[in-house]
Amino acid sequence: MADIADMAAMNHFGMAVRGWRERMSPQDSGLTLGGARRISGLRREELAGLAGISVDYVMLLEQGRARNPSVQVVTALARALRLDRPSVTICFAAPTSHRPR
Repeated sequence: MADIADMAAMNHFGMAVRGWRERMSPQDSGLTLGGARRISGLRREELAGLAGISVDYVMLLEQGRARNPSVQVVTALARALRLDRPSVTICFAAPTSHRPR
């Protein structure tokens, strides 16, 4: 059975998505603040809405339980997170995602 360090190493894509999500403010994504927030970054629900995917799928990706996101999903997440070209390259270089053709 894999230990926590091994599992984290296998989930580069999910860890990257979570990091980008936590660093992006709602204002940077064009969302308006609606009350008190416990976190400064985007909530999973906000990212899912911006990317056009389900909240459950974002959670599965971040946890490493969904290991093969499609090119369309990776592209939608990159666009929603407003990633620059080097970050998009990292996104597609993660071993769990498909590379664009």
